[in-house]
Amino acid sequence: MIDLPAPLPEGERILWEGAPRPWSFLRQVFHPQLLALYVVALVTWCLVVGVQSGAPAAALMASAKFCGLSVVALLLLAGVARLEAGSTDYVITNQRVMITFGAALGKTLQIPFTRIAAAALRAHGDGTGDLVLRLMPGQRVSFMMLWPNVRPWRLFPCEPMLRALPDAEAAAQILGRALAAHAGVAPVALVGGTSAAQSGAMAAAA
Repeated sequence: MIDLPAPLPEGERILWEGAPRPWSFLRQVFHPQLLALYVVALVTWCLVVGVQSGAPAAALMASAKFCGLSVVALLLLAGVARLEAGSTDYVITNQRVMITFGAALGKTLQIPFTRIAAAALRAHGDGTGDLVLRLMPGQRVSFMMLWPNVRPWRLFPCEPMLRALPDAEAAAQILGRALAAHAGVAPVALVGGTSAAQSGAMAAAA
């Protein structure tokens, strides 16, 4: 059970709660695969240059040291990602979405349904998914304050995002029904990457 920052008001209830999957959170936020590819390319280049210059032993030693430092960097990234994922909780009630995050200084962003224009599901190949929240015009949140729980490279306007959810499709359907019920329209079934809007129409998070 997730600890809420304050008791819910009368009539409000939790519909869904969850957290990021740590390994997926690491891959989607910090992209260690790109660092690994960079290391492989650099080590290969170093070995080729060393062999061509007649100093393969020195090149091999330098490559080994660089690989060691790279492994340390990857382990540090994994540790930071685990801390961030472990300190992040997501809650959907029948009135709002709450994002609690921050390994050092815990913060909670509360987004009432009245501020949400649309919610879209983004599926990943590892079975996880993200829920992207598009806010109503004039509603703003800070990209830097909310990172990494934001849609990448979308600064203006910033779009809050529930990241690396192991049960993203179920969470998306619950949120879609809750938004529709709050707006007083018929529920909209989520199919693939489509989204449910406050108006009950379909909207894509392009």
